[in-house]
Formats: sequence, structure tokens, C-alpha cells
Amino acid sequence: MNTSSWFTVRRELSQNKKTMLGVVSFLLPLLIWCMVSYLPFIWHPKVLISNPGDVDYFQVGMLVDKAAFKDELANMQSTGKVAPQGQPANPIYLPAPHKVAKAFYTAFATAPEQRDGQWLHESPLAQHPNHVSGAL
Repeated sequence: MNTSSWFTVRRELSQNKKTMLGVVSFLLPLLIWCMVSYLPFIWHPKVLISNPGDVDYFQVGMLVDKAAFKDELANMQSTGKVAPQGQPANPIYLPAPHKVAKAFYTAFATAPEQRDGQWLHESPLAQHPNHVSGAL
């Protein structure tokens, strides 16, 4: 396949190319998100503490910067104290795809806390100005 045909200015794309670009434009960001979330050597700027050791301010489940973790680890090892343990982790603002899917499912499957509350799938319809309650 000639790659220069993809970048020709002002030329209609074939239906196959349009379909392929549509699929790739959806899958590529999803692939990048998965790589960032699941491959620790790509981007995991935090460490999730599993054992704080003798570090006073570390707690189990705490997210700390890698630099702070390395400093405390070196400090504990040099003084002969119990070293902290942890694993690379993403920050809270970039959840993994499986966590987003689980939260989305939970939002649809969990009843509203208030009796007159709306289910997730009902709330966008209620915001529409032409929506009549109970009629679709």
C-alpha cells in the first residue's frame, strides 16, 4: 500500500480508508491508555506503599512520588531500619481502563440512594428540554 496516498491534499478517501481511520482513531487512544495504565516502565510516577517499614509518615495504600520513596528507602537502608515496600502505580487522576469500566457498570447497576433519585441512564434524558417524563 502506498502511504503517500493517505496524505494527498483535497482528495476523497475510499470507504475502506475511512473505515480504517475511524477504527484506528478509536483504538489508538485506548491502546495508549492501556499501555500507560498497565506497563510500569512507560509511566508510573507514584509508588503505592504496601509496607511502610520504619518511615513515620508512610501508610499502607498511600501514593508517594518515586523520588520520595527512593530517598526514604535509601535513608532506612543506611540507618539499618526496616525499609518501606511498594510497587509502581499511576496517580488517582488516571485510573486504569478496567477501573473505569467497573465504575461505569456500578453506576448503571446501583439504585439511586434517594427514593426520588434518577438512575444514571435516566439522568441525561431528564436534562433534555424536550423530554417528557415517562415518554420516549
